[in-house]
Amino acid sequence: MHIVFLADPIDTQKKGIHYYCLNSLKAILKQNKNCKITIIKQNKKSFDPKTNIIAVRGKNRFIRNFWSIPRKIRKLNPDIVVEMAHFGPFNLPENIKRVTVIHDITPIKYPKWHRFPSPILHKILLPKVITQAHKIITPSLATKEDLTQEYPETKDKTIIIPLGAEDIFVPTKDKTVIQKYNLEKPYFLHTGTFEPRKGHLTLLDAYQEYRDNNGKTKQLILVGGKGWKSKKIHKAIKIHPYKSEIKVLGHIPRAELPTLMTQSQAFIFPSLYEGFGLPLLEAMSCGAPCITALNSSLTEAGGSAALYFNTKNSENLSEKMSHIDDDFIRTSLKTASLQQAKNFSWESHAEELLKNICK
Repeated sequence: MHIVFLADPIDTQKKGIHYYCLNSLKAILKQNKNCKITIIKQNKKSFDPKTNIIAVRGKNRFIRNFWSIPRKIRKLNPDIVVEMAHFGPFNLPENIKRVTVIHDITPIKYPKWHRFPSPILHKILLPKVITQAHKIITPSLATKEDLTQEYPETKDKTIIIPLGAEDIFVPTKDKTVIQKYNLEKPYFLHTGTFEPRKGHLTLLDAYQEYRDNNGKTKQLILVGGKGWKSKKIHKAIKIHPYKSEIKVLGHIPRAELPTLMTQSQAFIFPSLYEGFGLPLLEAMSCGAPCITALNSSLTEAGGSAALYFNTKNSENLSEKMSHIDDDFIRTSLKTASLQQAKNFSWESHAEELLKNICK
């Protein structure tokens, strides 16, 4: 059996889907023993010397998706094509089975969170993608339920396969990382692109309430790149009464994240919606006490190991941050995080994916 994986985000992104494609493919290549696997992406740069990678170049996304890539696939004539980035594959003959990985459908449910013209294109093209897909893979029950609500015909062909955390996300203590960022005081940590969906404004309000009510001098560390509609967030940081205790680190080397997570007083994830919540799982894998919003898939990733607050409720979040001051609660959450993280792995993701798409 010949399977083609479409994995452009490995070359074009540095966000969650990039790490999904990279880590799931690494695990798939290790697991696979019976199938021929070909990966199509923007360039031939490989993460595995044994990988068969075909580069389909071109800056125009529509030409690549609707012409260049389908033409290449037709020449290969595989049994299955897996689109790993949510949207496709397109223009393939009926004899080739199509599998689509849909991480979330926020362009449909929450179009205001996305740049034009993404919501319009999803509205037009996603029904066709769904109709033609032999199987749909989602990372969570929440995403499957969203799909079923919007597109009832997906119910019987949608399979839930949770994600995993990279091997680097383990309890780590690297003094050079702490010294590099001058993290002398206890700190709360958040990672995520600066954009409205990630809940930065709620976190900033909660941090002010926490400091006002507790007099504690914990810092707030924000890691992530600048996204769209981020001006309001950066303005809120500039006028924040405790701005001297807020550190905006921007993008940092991924290898430094485990230390920041391990050493944090708590990892806070106030996102308004997640298809899975990979940063939450990564923090738990490092043994960080975790506080997250109560919505979408986050209870699936966090289980009973996280503290939950009502989405957008800064007062409720501030209360949970205060709970972390208790040594017993913090230690218990660390243990619970490590235990919860054991329920997920890229190896099990790869095994389930291969088993289901090859049926």
